[in-house]
Amino acid sequence: MILVDEVVEKCYSTLNRTRNASSQCAPGGSLFIRGNMHYDKPSLSIAEQIKLLKSRGIKISNMEYASKHLHFVGYYRLTGYIKHFEISRDKYQVDFEDIISLYKFDKELRLVVLDAIEAIEIAVKSCLTLTLSNEYGAHWFQRPELFGSQKDYRNFIEIVDSEVINKSKCSRDIFINHYYTKYTFPKYPPSWMVLECLTMGTISKLFQSLNREQRKKIAKHFGLDEIILVSWLHILTYIRNVCAHHSRLWDRKLTLKPKIAKVFKKEMANNLSFYVVAFITKVLIKRIGINLKWEGRLLALFNKHSSVIDLIKMGFPKNWEGFV
Repeated sequence: MILVDEVVEKCYSTLNRTRNASSQCAPGGSLFIRGNMHYDKPSLSIAEQIKLLKSRGIKISNMEYASKHLHFVGYYRLTGYIKHFEISRDKYQVDFEDIISLYKFDKELRLVVLDAIEAIEIAVKSCLTLTLSNEYGAHWFQRPELFGSQKDYRNFIEIVDSEVINKSKCSRDIFINHYYTKYTFPKYPPSWMVLECLTMGTISKLFQSLNREQRKKIAKHFGLDEIILVSWLHILTYIRNVCAHHSRLWDRKLTLKPKIAKVFKKEMANNLSFYVVAFITKVLIKRIGINLKWEGRLLALFNKHSSVIDLIKMGFPKNWEGFV
């Protein structure tokens, strides 16, 4: 499964590279290059799917096991994992059980990564609230001078109106309903309530939209330059969306290139693979200081599925355990 933002970036890249590329788009869209072939592949029954897999060299010894996974996981989703074992075009040398093992590894990897990103998201929210509220008051987000531009300020207030104010009556968040039940002024709840209602993507954009002076104050908590933190939060927001949409993570090549802190220039040399996601995540978790035992959990997961994964292809250098 490919996320919309990944498709968009690829389309823009193609259009930029190809001067005569067609700008016609798929129905209802505006960013897809239309092909000229008619799609006529038929839907296959489970039995036909198994027959096709076998014809391509995939060993299936347990028909019930294969049927169950093809039925409840789906042939199309599994093709992304099957490709990993391709020895020539549409020819494979693998047991079906190994394909499922790789699929399960990727699923477990997404959960481990999501757990760490959740901790990072909460930490950024807390640092924003604590730092800026102590200096500028509980409603600091209503001060345009703290933002990079008037447009950035207006955009954020529009988000608050949409996600907090307009949804408050039907919100399940008791603290928001309590605020509007008890108070009539100010219009907005304090920042620690508002930020709890916002997604990581919005928090990432909020941090980026603050002026440099404010960003530096927040980034200091993480021991990073503010430009680096802006980039890393952008990357982790993208990865969070990959995980939330159940897309493949283990073999993903980043479409967004993270900025490299000078101190980590050597460690982040290969900066488009999953390895750099692991590295960024580990650095931030260490800076937060919350003991998630994340590195140990990642290593245990790799060891558990060592028969079907290739850490080199995932971008991990030798002796990576010492600096990730």
